Amino acid sequence: MLGISRRYSHFVFGAIQSGLTCLIAAAIASLPASTAPDFVKHWLASWLISWAAMLPDPSLCG
Repeated sequence: MLGISRRYSHFVFGAIQSGLTCLIAAAIASLPASTAPDFVKHWLASWLISWAAMLPDPSLCG
């Protein structure tokens, strides 16, 4: 088990939650890709962009 301080636990939770949400949404949006390599390329690019947009900003919290 990782020893994450209580002070930062909500940031870690937010990062994991936003990552999983964006992962699923990007996969659904990438389903129309015709081949598996196209799907993976489109999904990965979409996921990284959407996760960067959804990642919580620690400077705005508390």
